[in-house]
Amino acid sequence: MKRIFNKKVIICLIIFILLIVLTLITFFNPFLFIKISGNKNIIVSVNEELKLPSVKAYIFNKDITKNIEESGKVDTTKIGEYKIKYTIKYLLTTKTVTMKVNVVDKELPEIKLIGNSEVIMCPNVEYIEEGYTALDNYDGDITDSVIINKSSDYIEYTAEDSSKNKTSIKRTLIRKDEEIPSITLYGNINNKVVLNSSFSDKGYSATDNCDGDISSNIEVINNVNINQLGTYEIIYKVKDSSGNETSVTRIVEVVEQSKSGFYTNIVEGPTYINGILIVNKNYSIPSNFGGTNSEATNALYELQNAASLAGFSMPLLSGYRSYYTQQYLYNSYVNTYGRESADTFSARPGHSEHQTGLAFDVGSIDDYYGDTPAGIWLKENAHYYGFIIRYPKGKEHITGYKYEPWHIRYLGVDVATDIYNKGVTLEEYLGL
Repeated sequence: MKRIFNKKVIICLIIFILLIVLTLITFFNPFLFIKISGNKNIIVSVNEELKLPSVKAYIFNKDITKNIEESGKVDTTKIGEYKIKYTIKYLLTTKTVTMKVNVVDKELPEIKLIGNSEVIMCPNVEYIEEGYTALDNYDGDITDSVIINKSSDYIEYTAEDSSKNKTSIKRTLIRKDEEIPSITLYGNINNKVVLNSSFSDKGYSATDNCDGDISSNIEVINNVNINQLGTYEIIYKVKDSSGNETSVTRIVEVVEQSKSGFYTNIVEGPTYINGILIVNKNYSIPSNFGGTNSEATNALYELQNAASLAGFSMPLLSGYRSYYTQQYLYNSYVNTYGRESADTFSARPGHSEHQTGLAFDVGSIDDYYGDTPAGIWLKENAHYYGFIIRYPKGKEHITGYKYEPWHIRYLGVDVATDIYNKGVTLEEYLGL
């Protein structure tokens, strides 16, 4: 009996064990497994191509990978943590493995400076921001979040994106001034004055790129001796706060009376002083120079229209004359009145403003025209259209011509207005 009992116990035990094994195989099959050939936790940069490790499934070493069910998606364009599940089923056994994918942004933002990264500027002058931009591969334009740190020697720009990636660049400020000041001389640079007369300096000014107006710093070295013949220099020196120095020179030639007379020491031109063409008894122009000037002619039309609206007739009596036309006129006047008399009202060929196309005779050629309403209007309004009365009354010793209230010269509105307000001749205005 004891043997039979032991045998039954053994059989029951075996059956029990088989049931346990069958249950384990059915519900917890240890021979069913999923294998990931790599790390289960993957980190990938945003917008980077995702490469997942291979996943295999086996049952009793038999490859059943094709039966794997995959769930979950990864969007590499968006930062975050994603999960991908791989599930395999066999009979009543289900096994799952999970792969974690973290999409991250590790790229630094990019800052670009508008203007130069090295700026040479004046000492003690505040830098005026030229601008900058900041772009992030994920956040896009983050210019508004840029933090600026200023010092006397640099400007630091720092940008940080939403993933705490931070970058900084600097704009270097080089504090130095190597530019020399600029001196402007008013009036003529080259001057001739008569012995024992007087010379008046027309003035000067100085500006500096850093210090601004430094005219008061100009040192003038003037050795002109008006009582002794010779050529003299007036030297103007100025130094800015950085020690940059410059100088300019004005020439003054003291000559005898005979050298300053009309038609003596003639300067062959064309001659421009401060951008203004000068033609008179001492400054000539070549025979092939000149012609009609459209700018001056158009200004004349405007003057004539304005005079007409004011109730005055302002006809053109004489405009452009060639060298040879002037030669004919002058010679005929000399034959009739003599050279000395002709020189008081007619220019020698090569010395006439009419040859430039900038001079016109208008109204009426009458010594008393300046006293008429039309002549008065012309005198008081010509400058508004860029003209001056070229040979005014009382200035004959300067211009060399008798009073001609009908002769006007075009200079442009600004210069003509300045001459009108100062009440001077063109020669005086140019320092001649």
